[in-house]
Order: sequence, then C-alpha cells, then structure tokens
Amino acid sequence: MSKSISLNHLVALAIPVSIIVLMVSITYFQGFVGQPAMFSFGVTFDLVLTAPIVYFLLVRKTAIPNITVVPFFILAVVVAGVVIPSEHQSWLELVKTWIVPLAELFVLTFVIVKVYGTRQAYHKLKGSDPDVFTALKGAAEEILPKGISTAFATEIAVFYYGLLDWKKRPLKQNEFSYHKHSGTLAVLGAIIFLVIAETFVFHLLLQRWSVTAAWIVSGLSIYSGLQLLGLARSMSKRPIYLQKDRLELRYGIFGEASISLGDIRKVEFITGELPVGTKIIRLSPLGSLESPNVVLYLDSSYVLHRFYGIKRSFDAIALYVDKKEPFAEALL
Repeated sequence: MSKSISLNHLVALAIPVSIIVLMVSITYFQGFVGQPAMFSFGVTFDLVLTAPIVYFLLVRKTAIPNITVVPFFILAVVVAGVVIPSEHQSWLELVKTWIVPLAELFVLTFVIVKVYGTRQAYHKLKGSDPDVFTALKGAAEEILPKGISTAFATEIAVFYYGLLDWKKRPLKQNEFSYHKHSGTLAVLGAIIFLVIAETFVFHLLLQRWSVTAAWIVSGLSIYSGLQLLGLARSMSKRPIYLQKDRLELRYGIFGEASISLGDIRKVEFITGELPVGTKIIRLSPLGSLESPNVVLYLDSSYVLHRFYGIKRSFDAIALYVDKKEPFAEALL
C-alpha cells in the first residue's frame, strides 16, 4: 500500500513539474527569443492553467489533499513571472489581478473552516474548546509543506489573538498560568508603546525624504507591534497544562514543547539568573527580560518549537510559572 501511494505521489508531481520545466525550457529556444509575443501566451497558458489542472487530476484520487493545487498554482504563477518577458505579461497580469487573490482567499477560507470544524469536533468529544493555534497548524499542514505551514499558521494566529480573541479564558484543572506575576506583560506593553511612539516619529522624519519609504517603515513597525500584541494576548489563552502522562509547555504562540512526565528527572526552584555552567534553554523567547523560577531537568532530549517553525533541542529548560509549588507537585 505504501509503495502504491509513493508511486502515485511521484507521478502526481513528476508530470505537472515536467510541464513547467518544458515551458521554462521553451523560453530559451531561439524561436521564443525571436517571436516572444507569439509564444508568451501559450507558455503562460500552460504554466498557470494546464500544469495545475493536470496536477489536480492526478492527485484527486491519492492521499495528497486536493487543496494543494492552490499552492502549486501560485508556484506556477511565480515561475511564469520570472521566465516571461515583462513586456509580454499582459495575460499573466490578468491572472495575478483576478485569479491569484481568489486563490489566496480560498486557502484562507479553507483554513478557517478547518479550524472551526476541528473546534466543533473537539468540543463534542471533550466538552471544551481546543487550542486555536494547534488547530491552525493542523489545518495549514493539509495544504502546505511543514515549514511553510507553521509560519502561515503563526501569521494567522498573530492576527487572531492580537485583534479578535479578547474573551477571558479561565484556567481549567491541571492548567498553569505563567503571565500574571512574571512582569512579562508589563515589559511587552512598554515595548509596544515604544514601537508606536518611534513609528510616529520616524514616519514624520522619513516622509521628508520619501513618502513611500516612510509608509514601508511604518508598516513594518506596526506589524512588529501587532506581533508583540498577539504574543501578549496568546499567553493567557495557551496555558501550560498536564494531560495524562505528558506535560505541554507553552509560551503563547512563540514557544511550545511536549514532554513525557516519566522523563522529568528533577524540578528545581530558582531565583534570578540561571545556574552557572549549565546548558539550560529558556522557554521564553524574551531571554533575560524575563526571570524564570523553575528549571526542569530531563532524562531525554526534546525539541522546543519556537515561532515560525524554529526548533531547539534541550534536556533542561527554564520557565516561569505563577504557582510553582502546585506545578511541581503535579509533576512528581
């Protein structure tokens, strides 16, 4: 069975990719160079229409999700934009203007529907809402490669937690907060305030030189502030929790790790700096801006998943927990 699936995957990718390679090769032939206007339409047509349609027809009965035709189509459009001479991209511009935005909207709608369906199913089975960020990553993985899907889910989560989810979430049994007494929210609030103030000042200064540059810098600054707001808001929505024989460590949408309780060798309370001479990583991405009060020493190596798919391995991790004594008792 696995061999059959692998062969189907290979065929589904090889044939449409071969079409793309062939179209790219044509653009280097002497005939195309001599008559680019005549050949550009055909090459554009095959790249953005024929190849995606062939891909869809080949994957629709395999284990590859049909929705992956959308990123394949986007890839074909990008390739066409590179190989077709700019003065002969009139048909491609129509595709970029009308079809690409619809495809992107379709993907976003698909992810939202998937997340909603996951939440509803989980609610029926468990009697409570699931973690939104986990549901987002699961939905994104169905249409995008692993690395890209995590970054895509993070981008959506930033807007979701930062702008939409303002409902208070009470702690449940075996859940532990880490944001109430650590001072992290105050630090993030101060940084967000500075970002807003500096954005205003730099915008006024830069617009004297270039209005476009001023708005680009302001846009980047505003987005940075939104990321910090999304992190701050997600901390209360994603507590640390115990489930069966595992500890789920979380730091908003910017860090998470799943640890087997049987691998926790030692729980140590600390104050201030980390023990000198040890290879302990921090759960918090804020580094020394947040002082941890608990260190977990493990018998095995685990992976800490940072924002946008960044990973770090560890066998000792430092974190802050608002109620460290009950937390330690629950682990041992």
